[in-house]
Amino acid sequence: MTDQALPSSHAGDGSPDAELGTFKTLEQFILERQDFFSHSTGAFSRLLRDIGLAAKIVNRDMRRAGLIDIYGSTGETNVQGEVQQKMDALAHREFVQALRRGGECCLIGSEEHAEAIPLSSVS
Repeated sequence: MTDQALPSSHAGDGSPDAELGTFKTLEQFILERQDFFSHSTGAFSRLLRDIGLAAKIVNRDMRRAGLIDIYGSTGETNVQGEVQQKMDALAHREFVQALRRGGECCLIGSEEHAEAIPLSSVS
C-alpha cells in the first residue's frame, strides 16, 4: 500500500466521498502547525489534544445514548437555573476527566458546576 489517496468515482463532484483520503486528523493538523512557531512548547497542542479526546468520548457515548440511559434529566438544576440533562452531566464529567488527566489545564468553569473547578495542585 502507498500513502496516496485511492482514486474515487466521486472526485470533484462535491460529495463527502470526494474528500476521502485528503482530510487531516486534528492531531496531524496541530503537529504540522506547531512547527511554524519556534517558541512552541507543545503545551497548547497537548491541551487541544485533550479537548479533542474528550469530544470523541462524548461523541461515542451520545451515539449509544439509548443503551447507556443518558436521555432525560438528572433531576438537578445547573447554575443557569435550567434542569440539568443527563447528556450535559456526562459531557461535563468527560471533559473534566480528560483535562485533569492531560495536565495542561489548571482551572475550568462550567455551567454544570457552580464553582470554578481546579484541575491541578500546581501553582
